[in-house]
Amino acid sequence: MDNNKPDRHPSYGTVGFYRMYGNKPTALFGSSIPHSQTIQLVVHRAKTERKLCQDFISPTNEILRLEISYTQFAELLTNLNNGTGIPCTLRYTETDGSISPCPFTNKYETLQQEFQENLDKTNETAEQLYQEVQTLFDSKASISKTDRKEILNKLHKIVTMSKQNEAFILKQFQRQTERTILEAKQEFEAFAQQKLLDLQLSDKDVPITGLLPEVTQSTEK
Repeated sequence: MDNNKPDRHPSYGTVGFYRMYGNKPTALFGSSIPHSQTIQLVVHRAKTERKLCQDFISPTNEILRLEISYTQFAELLTNLNNGTGIPCTLRYTETDGSISPCPFTNKYETLQQEFQENLDKTNETAEQLYQEVQTLFDSKASISKTDRKEILNKLHKIVTMSKQNEAFILKQFQRQTERTILEAKQEFEAFAQQKLLDLQLSDKDVPITGLLPEVTQSTEK
């Protein structure tokens, strides 16, 4: 290899995590709150040069840039071999260039809408069963044992559907609440640590602690 010529190969690359700060909160894919403190992962192609009896590696063209929240960062580190992967927000790719900002979705509004849709569906089914029972009453002078059983089955269907839908929506609401609290907690921790770091940098007598926040693993399954 020519010592004065950089060595390049398609397999050469560099990767790095970087803390990002912003005055305006940004939406991230898979996160229920906007974030002012995020972590960015950047991948570059790379070259190496041999100088002074050692290798000097430096990045060249950017390949990929993505952004994740502190919660997603913790999940990424603590959930190896996750087949589906952890959600991330793409900011740049070598083929697409810069990517437009991620839209924000209010999870609570989505849950409210889904609850209303389930309620409307239950009410529609109840109305339909009511009409069927009303037709049964109008068409027969007396109610047989078989008719009573059919009516009870229809009423049981309404009660069961209502209970199942309510239990499911409540479980999803609790799950989303826990997720949002965790994300907000880590967002606050990141903000607080950055303020402390700013104070430490302005006071040489105060030791500087770790640059990344303590990893808190989500209990969500």
